[in-house]
Amino acid sequence: MVLITLHWKMISLTPETIESQTKYKQFKEMLFSVHPRNLQVVQVKSRFPELKGRRRIDKILTLEELVQELEKQLSIFPERGILHPLRIILEFLTPFSAALLDELNKLEKQLKSTFLQTQLQYSQDVPVHVVEVLAREFDRVPGRDWERFAEGLGHDFPNRDEVCIRAGEIDTIERTFPETSKRLAAVFKMFSERCLQYSVDMNIIDVIVSTLQDENVFGTPYNKLARRVREEMRR
Repeated sequence: MVLITLHWKMISLTPETIESQTKYKQFKEMLFSVHPRNLQVVQVKSRFPELKGRRRIDKILTLEELVQELEKQLSIFPERGILHPLRIILEFLTPFSAALLDELNKLEKQLKSTFLQTQLQYSQDVPVHVVEVLAREFDRVPGRDWERFAEGLGHDFPNRDEVCIRAGEIDTIERTFPETSKRLAAVFKMFSERCLQYSVDMNIIDVIVSTLQDENVFGTPYNKLARRVREEMRR
C-alpha cells in the first residue's frame, strides 16, 4: 500500500481507493458532458460560504474551477464518499438533470461503502516484532522519549486534537502497563481506533516512521530506528 499526500490529505493508494477515484472521474466527465466546463457559476459560489481564501474564491468563474476548488479544500472528498457539494451544484444548475442526480446518489453510496470497508481492512495492529524493536530502543535511551513519541503520533494531522494521544492518557497507560512494549501497543491501538473513528485515512507504519524522523518531536530524530522499522516490515 502506497501513501501519498495531496494538499494536506493523506491518501492510501489501495486498489479500492484507485477504483473510487476512477469512478469519480467518470462521473465528472458525465457532469461536464451535460453542463460545459466553462459554464459561468458566479452565483453558485455563494452556496459554499465554508470555502476559504476570499481572493482565490473571487477568481472562480466556471463550473470546472468551482469543482476543482471544492476538491482542493476537501469539501468534495471522493475517497471518503463525500460528494454533497456536487448535489448542491446540480440542484442549482439549469437545465436540471434528474439522471445526473440519480447517478450522483448511487456513486456517493458506493464510495462511502468502499471507504468504510477499506478502513476496516487496513486498520491493523502494529506487528509485535515492530513494537518490540521500538520498545528496546526507547528502553536503551535515558529519558522519556517513548512518551514524546506517543504524543507526537499524528501531531501534523489537521484534526490532531481528535486523534492525538494526550499526556493524561499516556500517564494512565504508563500506570496500567509496566513494560514499554505493552505501553506502545496500547498507544497504537488507541491512536488507530481514533483515526478510524474520525475517518483519518492513514497507514500506522508510515505515521510511526514519520514521527521518529520528525525534529519537532525529537531534538535528534530517530532516523536509524525509522529505517529499522521499515526493514522489519519487509520480513
